[in-house]
Amino acid sequence: MNRSQFLIIIVLLATACIFISISSFADSLKQTTFEVSNLSCGSCLSRIDDTLKGYAGYSKLGADLRRGIVVVEHESTLKEQTIAKAISDIGYPAKVVAEKQITKAPDLFKGQGAGYGCCGGSRSSDCSASASTWKRLFNRQPAAPSAE
Repeated sequence: MNRSQFLIIIVLLATACIFISISSFADSLKQTTFEVSNLSCGSCLSRIDDTLKGYAGYSKLGADLRRGIVVVEHESTLKEQTIAKAISDIGYPAKVVAEKQITKAPDLFKGQGAGYGCCGGSRSSDCSASASTWKRLFNRQPAAPSAE
């Protein structure tokens, strides 16, 4: 075997090893759906996210506040019951639900993050983020025409 054939084999083996390690990491991520009580706004989700960041294997979450659904993406080493307990321990009772139990399981990782935004579309002003949300919306309005 000459030197160039040897280098080609080494490059192919290295590429195969990288591909296998990447695909095995991707395979270890899973999404678990939780029914979570007491969710009212983005601050709730932020608390849950901050809590789960302390667990090895946590990746990200998505939520549908209006329906009280949180989907957590995590490695299979982080157990579903551990996640449910962590969420429940900070004041948001959570339980694992099968996607079949939800009328239409949301795909919360496509674009919209928290889904229905602050306060889950409830139009309540109990949320601490409401004032900033209204200010941001107001500032986007076109200026009124001058009366000259």
